[in-house]
Order: sequence, then C-alpha cells, then structure tokens
Amino acid sequence: MDGLSVLRPEMWVPPQMKDAQERAAAKAVEEYDSGLILGYRNDVGEWVVFLRNGPGGVPFPALGLGSTLPAPEEIKRRLYRADTKRRGPAIVAEVERHNRMIEDRGRRAQEASIEVAAEGIEWASRKLGLRGNGKIFVPGGATT
Repeated sequence: MDGLSVLRPEMWVPPQMKDAQERAAAKAVEEYDSGLILGYRNDVGEWVVFLRNGPGGVPFPALGLGSTLPAPEEIKRRLYRADTKRRGPAIVAEVERHNRMIEDRGRRAQEASIEVAAEGIEWASRKLGLRGNGKIFVPGGATT
C-alpha cells in the first residue's frame, strides 16, 4: 500500500485510478502542482483536489470538484482560478475591473433616469402653463 489509500474513514484517495479519465484528471492535478493529488471523498460523494501533505502530514481537501469528475482542462482551469497565493494580484484586478463595470453601468442608468425625470417635469410644467423661474442649476453651486 502506498499510504494514500489509508486516510481517515471519511476520505478515500484511490491508490490507482480506475479508468483513463480518472488517470488523466489525476495527471492534470499533479502537472499543475506536484503538491496536490486527486481523490474522492466518500462522506460527501465528490471528487476533491487534496494537498498531498496537509496538516498532520496527511492529505487535506483543498478544492471540491463535484460528484462528476470534470475534464482535465476544466480541473486545471478551476485550480488556476482558485489559486489566490499565486494569482492574488490578478484576482484582485479582475474583481476591481468587474466592480468598475457594475458602477459605470449603474451610473449610466442613474443619469438616464435623471434625464427622463427632468424631461417629464418640463413637459408637465408646460402642459400646466407654468413658467420656470429662469434659474438654471450649474454644477459647482453657481446659478444664472
């Protein structure tokens, strides 16, 4: 026995993968980082990437892959996206870029709503025969 198949009872790490898909997935995990191994958690019924030498020197679950084993390329993509230690600055940049996009979209929607409201007030004022007071708001506090 290679020691990996005898973990805590709730975990099972196959010492030899059953089929070509499992072997390819295990190879993809180890190619990404030799400190990681592919395994299966019996207690939750899902495939998991384990830290090879986790706390106490035993494999430790690091990333859940779900009950169906993804393709090797998908596993590598998930590992890459989740790797905050190596990709921390890039992940922060992605989040900031996404947040700016949301803020810009909200700002544009707000400006459009203000324009619609202003046009509605102007239309209602003309319809009721009201005249404006001739003051125009200028950003910065000046009025004319």
